[in-house]
Parts: sequence; structure tokens; C-alpha cells
Amino acid sequence: MQPKLSMATSVSNQSGDPVIFLTNSGSTVELLGLVPILRDRGSSLVGILGNLRGSLAREVDVVLDASVAREADLLGVVPTASFAVTAAMGDALASALMCRRGFTEEDYARTHPGGQLGRNLNLNVGDLMHPIEKVANCGEDATLRDLVIAMTEHPLGAACVLREKRLVGIVTDGDLRRALREHDDIRTLKVMSLMNRDPISVTPDCTMGTALRLMEERTSQIAVLPVVDSENSAFLGLLRLHDIYITAED
Repeated sequence: MQPKLSMATSVSNQSGDPVIFLTNSGSTVELLGLVPILRDRGSSLVGILGNLRGSLAREVDVVLDASVAREADLLGVVPTASFAVTAAMGDALASALMCRRGFTEEDYARTHPGGQLGRNLNLNVGDLMHPIEKVANCGEDATLRDLVIAMTEHPLGAACVLREKRLVGIVTDGDLRRALREHDDIRTLKVMSLMNRDPISVTPDCTMGTALRLMEERTSQIAVLPVVDSENSAFLGLLRLHDIYITAED
């Protein structure tokens, strides 16, 4: 086993691309030999180095200190602690770059489509939503009894309120429980008095990553998203947060 950790991120880089050197010793001959070649190509050089006094530290444009007091193995020569520090430094750089460039889940899915996360995020809402015929829905003038029957027949956690096939509101299980708790006589209650008007909705071509952010990145998390047609706002179906989680576990 080699006691030194050394590599360059790329030799066949595009002209001008920055190159990151990873080396514990900071004096690897093969890496030093790459410096003039990469300089000729206009590359900026970054070193994640374990030895800040090594030859490579004097050649690169930016030095990131990855030195450790001692390796973790019994002999103190196997790249254990130094490898862990280098990996952590690389993760931190990647995370900072993602933040700086506004890298999204959709970007990740495009560049890593074969992974489980990529497959899930490449799905669209239309691939996973419950279609209208399987979703509880009613009109604004429906009674509470009508609402309960509809939500019992289609137990997805919510009923969508429609006017001429367009979404005008939503009633969740939580809304229904609050109504039962707050009103002594529920026989005269109408859906319009319970529903949340102008609910957040998505279209079928919305990516799963975007839908997930809409549901989670809020002061009060929502568990369902109505799906509407992008052209005429007709109600099409319902997406549940639970369905996204189940898909991610498959």
C-alpha cells in the first residue's frame, strides 16, 4: 500500500478548465510534471495539500490546507486521516459550488440520471398523481355530509372543490376535523365555509423535485398538491407527499 495520497482531478481537461491537485506529500514528481502543461492550457491550479511546504504548494494558485498531525493507522504512514480530510474538503468545495451556481435537484437528476435520486426527480407530477376519478371532489355548495362521503370513498387526505371543472379550493382531513370540533351543529355547514381558497397547485409537467420543494419549503408543510391543466386550469388530479416518499424508497 502506498503511503502517499496523490492525484490530479483531470489530465484531459478542456483548455482553461481549473484543475485540483490532491496530494498529501506535495512533492509527487508526476503531478509536478503536469504543472507546465496545464499552465500552457490556461488552467488555474488548486492544491488540496497535506504538506504546505512541498514543491507543489509553490506552484499552484490556491492552496487548501488538508494537513493532519498523524495518520490513524498504527504505523502512521497509511493515508487514513489524510484521506478523510481530503474527502471532506472535496465535499465542502462541491457543496459551496452548488450553492454558488444555484444547482438544483433537477440539475442533479440531469447529470446523474442512473441513480435512485435522479430517477425519482426526473419523474413528473403527471407520472405519480392520482387522477381525478380517484380523488374526492365536490362543489362549493356541497354539504358536510356530501364531503365526508366523498372523502371516505377516496381516502387521500383531501377533497378538491370545483367550479365548472376548475379548482377553486381544497378541504383536508385536518380542516374537516377542525370543523367537527368547532361547530356544534354541522348539518348546515357548506363546503365553501371550510375550504382553503386558491390552494397551491402544480401542472402535470412539473418535476417531482419542484413539487417536493413547494410542499416542504414553507412555514407550514402541506401534504397534498392539486394538479391542474396548464392551459385551462381544469382539475386533473392530486399528488400526495406520501407518494413521493414511497417512490423514493422503491
